[in-house]
Amino acid sequence: MLAYISLEYSSDGPSPSNIDQILESAGLRRQGAYYYLEVPSEEELAPALDRLHGYLKGSGVRYRLSEVREQDAPPAEGTVSREIMDIIAAQLRDTGGSNLQELRFSTSMEEGELVRALEMLIEEGRVTAHFEGTTTLYRYAGPMLRSLCR
Repeated sequence: MLAYISLEYSSDGPSPSNIDQILESAGLRRQGAYYYLEVPSEEELAPALDRLHGYLKGSGVRYRLSEVREQDAPPAEGTVSREIMDIIAAQLRDTGGSNLQELRFSTSMEEGELVRALEMLIEEGRVTAHFEGTTTLYRYAGPMLRSLCR
């Protein structure tokens, strides 16, 4: 089984590169914005998460179990996790807007998955798309705009 974990770093704790080294020594690997660990069975997931908790304790890093699936099972076709959509929306909020290439670089997502996520965020009213010159700029839609879109 693969357990995908997302992290939220703290500026009061170790640097992300130090946390990366800690997690790699704990057996986690990075895939895009997520870390993942392999466990042979569901029964061994809780002890593995307990070890992860021990490694991160006191670091100020928050973690969340995002997805667990069988190792050979790909994600459902055409689906985008809520976690990924939240990450994209937060990034657009924090940066003031990005184009597709900037988002691909910062999220390490495949273009198709990123486009699906952006389309879903636009449908929900959380993100807007604006044409500027020859590119599309995606921006976070604040609470006022979202309430008008409903």
